[in-house]
Amino acid sequence: MQMLLPVMVGGALGAGLRHLLNLAAPHGLFPWSTLIANILGGVAMGFLFGWLGRNGASDFWRYFLGVGLLGGFTTFSAFSMETLSMLGEGRFGIAATYIALSLTGAIGGAAIGLSLARAGAAA
Repeated sequence: MQMLLPVMVGGALGAGLRHLLNLAAPHGLFPWSTLIANILGGVAMGFLFGWLGRNGASDFWRYFLGVGLLGGFTTFSAFSMETLSMLGEGRFGIAATYIALSLTGAIGGAAIGLSLARAGAAA
């Protein structure tokens, strides 16, 4: 619980940055801002974990920057780092399962939520 405040503050900053990115690169025919956030978040998360691992920084920075800031900016960065970790450990089958379940679960979950919202609007 002691890391809750750094996560919340980092998350607020990350969400604010994501909003600014959405304003700078609005959705049109292609969701550029989401793609940019996912790529930038992946690069930032990889750099952060590499840097923290090399320099032995405190848990505060991992929670504030990794869970909070980058989590608020894009959750795809955590997904990317977890997948790389599994691949690096040679757990290829588990990584493939995680990728498949994450993508189909997220898209399927969004479809279910959309259907429920539309059904509620129609009622």
